[in-house]
Amino acid sequence: MKLKGAKPGLGPPPVGFRRMRGISVGQSRGIKARSRDSLTEAEGQDACLTSLRRALRAEGHVVMATFGPNGPEQCSGLQIERYDAERLARRFGDDFALVQSMEKTHTTPWGKVQDFTYCVLQFKE
Repeated sequence: MKLKGAKPGLGPPPVGFRRMRGISVGQSRGIKARSRDSLTEAEGQDACLTSLRRALRAEGHVVMATFGPNGPEQCSGLQIERYDAERLARRFGDDFALVQSMEKTHTTPWGKVQDFTYCVLQFKE
């Protein structure tokens, strides 16, 4: 599903969840600065999580991919946050349960190594 206002290659706008209600699965490409809302700051992250809580139905899932703890400090010139699974689960809060996680190392076409953390979280409402 493509959200209105999404840009190719960047994923959905982080606050796009606020237009949706009762979804079972939400997908995000990570909590990082990719819009006018700076998602490397607590205020922007909190707004995104509040919107997500409103959109997800009880027992719904979120699939999240973000840079891992050894990932780069910047992406496309923007500061980013790096997470391991436990830190990401804590950031989502007690109303989400970490269901599954994995870490993967990716080599870019330019030969740079980037670590990613993938998580599935379930909304407990």
